Amino acid sequence: PARAPPPPPPPSHNTPETEAFIGKYKDCKKESKGSSLKLLMVAEGAAHVYPRLAPTSEWDTCAAHAIVECAGGEVLQHAGGKDCNPGASVEYNKPHPLNPFFVVYGKREVRKAVKKKDAISSAGGGPSPLVLGGVLAVAVVGYLFLA
Repeated sequence: PARAPPPPPPPSHNTPETEAFIGKYKDCKKESKGSSLKLLMVAEGAAHVYPRLAPTSEWDTCAAHAIVECAGGEVLQHAGGKDCNPGASVEYNKPHPLNPFFVVYGKREVRKAVKKKDAISSAGGGPSPLVLGGVLAVAVVGYLFLA
């Protein structure tokens, strides 16, 4: 049987709030991907911050949120959109599945001065793709089990 063509890409979610947020940073790179993939980019260290200042639902973000936290990052509520507690972690299992606006931050590191003779080069840094894939699989299975 003939296959239907793929759906068109979703509309841009660059809201005025998003533009104002990213305007505070130099050399920002915008990516056209789904919300959960952008959360995973932050979890793996491919991105440092992801502002989602447009509507999403719990099912769009819950599994990727778990992976961000396992990788040492945070998914924090942001003012605007739905009523929320800015700065608090995004919550799930609410009476309505709509998420508040949020910002995803990668693992924050405390930087300290290092003497040149003590500096050591290290490879990698951050969770391996295998670990992230395993956590994602567990999160999806858990979500399906609880649904």
